[in-house]
Amino acid sequence: MKVFRFLFLGMVLVSFLNGATDSPIQREALIKLYESTNGANWKNDGNWTSNKSFCDWHGVTCEVVYVVVDGEFLPTNVVEELILDYNRLSGNIPEEIGALTFLKKLSLNGNNFPGSIPNEIGNLKNLQYLFLNKNNLIGSILEEIGKLEYLRILFLDNNNLTGEIPQSIVNLQNLEYLDLQYNCSLKTDNDEVKGFINDKTYEGYQGILNTNGNCSLNMSPIYYLLLN
Repeated sequence: MKVFRFLFLGMVLVSFLNGATDSPIQREALIKLYESTNGANWKNDGNWTSNKSFCDWHGVTCEVVYVVVDGEFLPTNVVEELILDYNRLSGNIPEEIGALTFLKKLSLNGNNFPGSIPNEIGNLKNLQYLFLNKNNLIGSILEEIGKLEYLRILFLDNNNLTGEIPQSIVNLQNLEYLDLQYNCSLKTDNDEVKGFINDKTYEGYQGILNTNGNCSLNMSPIYYLLLN
């Protein structure tokens, strides 16, 4: 079933035979992801950057919203799910990912992103499932994570994340499960955050402390081949 929403957006759209058009901003964001993560060497890059609708690109699922252009309501394709697990993405997650504002599921686990999580992740206000585990990510967990109020599942395990777990994580009142294990040195002194983690994980806050120490900045080439 297609979901229809209304947006006010004045811009030229790319037309396709199904009557809907691709959001040009979201199309550019997807192309930037491809270019930033060595897309030519992905395990599967079917139709990516082609003239086909991005709804036909590997790993992309769309929904239709209505956009107002020059006073008319036009059906427009936007990205609802982006699933590229174990697909040999390698590089940095670009800030343009934040343009995929209708995204409900973002799953990029099992790739190789030896950089930090972009702040723009906080723009994905409709996100319900976020899987960025097993990716070599470094840096801290962003305060912006607390803006994802509809988030139900959050996997950031098996990275190289460090520092204080942000207070804003307790804003995720719809969260059902959280995994922050097997990172470098995540911690918190905040009792409210500890209580939230204990409620949302099987192993609790102590499980995070027990599995800290995964601080390698580069994935072993052999391990990376095994993953893929």
